Amino acid sequence: MSSVRDSHESFLVYKHGRYFSYAVLLSLAAVFGYVSYHGMQPANGGTWLGYTLGSAAAFIIVVLMCFGIRKRKYRSQTGTLQGWLSVHVYFGVSLLLLATLHTGFQLGWNIHSLCYWLLWVLVISGILVPMPIIVIQGLFCR
Repeated sequence: MSSVRDSHESFLVYKHGRYFSYAVLLSLAAVFGYVSYHGMQPANGGTWLGYTLGSAAAFIIVVLMCFGIRKRKYRSQTGTLQGWLSVHVYFGVSLLLLATLHTGFQLGWNIHSLCYWLLWVLVISGILVPMPIIVIQGLFCR
């Protein structure tokens, strides 16, 4: 029984933090691209950099939505649920940076800004809501 508990690996350190590393590399590449951008106009969603960051963010959103599908396929061969959760968490957080750089810090009273702020609400609630559950599980599963 104790060997089962000892072999448990949290989704936060799944495969030695593989997806954490990927998310950090993606974030660093986005920041590097943003800092080194020298175009005719300031960086925003309408420049080639903005389209690139927006396309990457949209792709990540689609992958993150696939987690819900994967959760319900019990006999799936597309990776472990623990791996999918790790991708969901780390790339979900890095999505905030990509979306912020996509905007070029130019927000106003429009539908684009509304979507941006709703993304922030979604990601922050996804971090804060499960936190008590993770803490309680950690206390009782030692």
